[in-house]
Amino acid sequence: MIKELTYDQLEEKRAFQQATFTLFVYTPLCGTCKATERMLHVVLQMLPGAALFKCNINVMPQLASQWQIQSVPCLMVFRQGELIKQEYAMKSVIDLMALLS
Repeated sequence: MIKELTYDQLEEKRAFQQATFTLFVYTPLCGTCKATERMLHVVLQMLPGAALFKCNINVMPQLASQWQIQSVPCLMVFRQGELIKQEYAMKSVIDLMALLS
């Protein structure tokens, strides 16, 4: 299961996280987001140690402006609290595995 973060939890994780983690930004009514989440669950079965979290952009509009999120789904990779990559094209489980490992 992918843990849902509030904005405050995300900011806390960014402030104190020393490792890499990935944030899945979605909206509940987005079909492509649902397909991506299903693929991410498969990835987590193969990479059980992956640090993956999710945020609903509908309840955190500040995310869109803060990181200039262009669309959902969006995967954001953070290393030591800094955003290092944003990915919008969720092509396959293989591609997602490469992104999360």
